[in-house]
Amino acid sequence: MSASVDVGFKEGLGPGTLGLGGMVGYWQSTYNYGSGYKWAWRNIMVAARGTYHFDALNTEKYDVYIGDLAV
Repeated sequence: MSASVDVGFKEGLGPGTLGLGGMVGYWQSTYNYGSGYKWAWRNIMVAARGTYHFDALNTEKYDVYIGDLAV
C-alpha cells in the first residue's frame, strides 16, 4: 500500500511541467515453511518524489508523467 502526491511548480520546461512531492508506503510479506520456521519482512518507506508531466500527451482520463524517488 502506498500513497503519493506531487504539485507542479515549474511550467514551460519543454512540453511539460516539473513537479515535486512525496510518497509514503508500507509493504509486508510472510512465508511459513511448515516445519515451524516462519520468514517475514516489513518495509516502511518515506521519500521525496520528483516528476515531469508531459502536457502534450495528457487527456481527460490520463496524466502522462515520469517520476523518480529520493529515499
